[in-house]
Amino acid sequence: MALDKLKTFLLPKEEIVGIEITDNCLKFIGYSGNPSKNWVDFNVNLPEGIIVNGNLVKPDILSGILNKTKKTYFKKKKEKVYAILSLNTNLFYTNVLSLPNISSPKELKEAIELNTSLVSPIKLEDSYFDFEDWTRPGETNKKIFIVLTPKTKIDPYLKCFKDSNFELLALEFGLLGLNRLICNYANIQPGNFLILNFRSEGVNMAIGNSDGSLILPTSESWNDILKDLGAQNITVDTLKKYLGLEIPKLISYLASHYNQALEGFYVLSNNNVFNQETSQFLISDFGLKPLALNLPNSLQKRSADDFIAMGTALRGLVGRENDTIVSLMPIGTEQKYQETRNYNYISFWVKSISITTLFILTVFISVNFGLFQPTFKNISQNNLNILISPEQQREMSLLKKEADDFNRNLDLMMTLVQNRYDWEMVLEAFGANPEVILQNIKMIDSGADKSITATFTTRSRELALNFRDDIKELSFVDNLEMPAKLFTEQPDKQSVQFNLIVELK
Repeated sequence: MALDKLKTFLLPKEEIVGIEITDNCLKFIGYSGNPSKNWVDFNVNLPEGIIVNGNLVKPDILSGILNKTKKTYFKKKKEKVYAILSLNTNLFYTNVLSLPNISSPKELKEAIELNTSLVSPIKLEDSYFDFEDWTRPGETNKKIFIVLTPKTKIDPYLKCFKDSNFELLALEFGLLGLNRLICNYANIQPGNFLILNFRSEGVNMAIGNSDGSLILPTSESWNDILKDLGAQNITVDTLKKYLGLEIPKLISYLASHYNQALEGFYVLSNNNVFNQETSQFLISDFGLKPLALNLPNSLQKRSADDFIAMGTALRGLVGRENDTIVSLMPIGTEQKYQETRNYNYISFWVKSISITTLFILTVFISVNFGLFQPTFKNISQNNLNILISPEQQREMSLLKKEADDFNRNLDLMMTLVQNRYDWEMVLEAFGANPEVILQNIKMIDSGADKSITATFTTRSRELALNFRDDIKELSFVDNLEMPAKLFTEQPDKQSVQFNLIVELK
């Protein structure tokens, strides 16, 4: 973990572009550190028929467009371009699972997969699947947001980007990016709010929340809306009729599943009449409060069509190690990214250290040969020209003799200091037993470290051995011997003489 933090601090952060793909356009937005500055910002129009209702029909043509785009707009990116991809919401299935509060991550994952397989219309093995824990503090059950998308619809996109040298780090649906933008820049922080996005192909709708969660995202085409309502044209009245049927369902879902109410709304489209009439309808008929976005100056003049791409680009500012948002990518995508990042980390610092070392070496060689060597040469030549007189030689000899005497006396003083010892303590210990008499004491070898021989007399062998044991336990004794050959008894005099060889600490 410490190494990951160090790499995050030392390694320059990769620039990640947000890409939104619609049926008729590719939108690229990449922020440099924050939304006030873009490092890339452009749109590429698509010919009709390449993508239909989010489904990639002609991948070869898209791959060619991406290749050309890479060469034209990403000239500085010699290798891969990292990207977050946003696709049409109707390609994704989402749901929110309510599960018991399981503490084991493994058991929780198994429970999520089991319950997902029971409710999803797409088989897990045939889809890209991910989930996110949206449980709030204090909630009894787990609130798990699940997302699936068929591999057959996503793989053609992945291949096109891979062949064009784009490295996709995450895949999400459009309403998720729009919800991110609203949560970041809403003028107030409501509880639950309705998101309405009128687009050329149809209506996107969902319930968002200021905590970033999103439920019931739907995408319905205008043709399906007209068919369901039995209408001929899309008008404001047709739209109100459609919303009058759908919004009560959302309100009922919130009340029955979470005991919550719908509080606000945000309407997004390039049709001001739709925006105004729909907003007034939601205020008067449902009592909802409109949300406004306090966008930075750099984003205020953007078209409403760019808002999803802007929200997708915001995800690119999140460090990959902190990005826990649902990411519908093949297994191993994150691992591959980390391996590439580790390689870039090592490569970056190897190059930096090599360049720094080469620079220092160059400076040293230049200074050495340009300044020091000529100076040393001049000093050497000047020294050769100096003549020392006999009187100066005598003075030098006297100074050398005084220095030698001083060093000799200093060595003698250091030796005396090292050989000092508290002999009073030793003698008191040797004379502590009145039944054992100290005869003499001497140094064994002046070169040894505090080693002495002491001769004692006492009345019996037993007293001598007891005395030896007492001396051996003293704190200043490092080692003790009682030579047997120096142990003598004189029965006629009731006397025992013995020697102790003591090594002091």
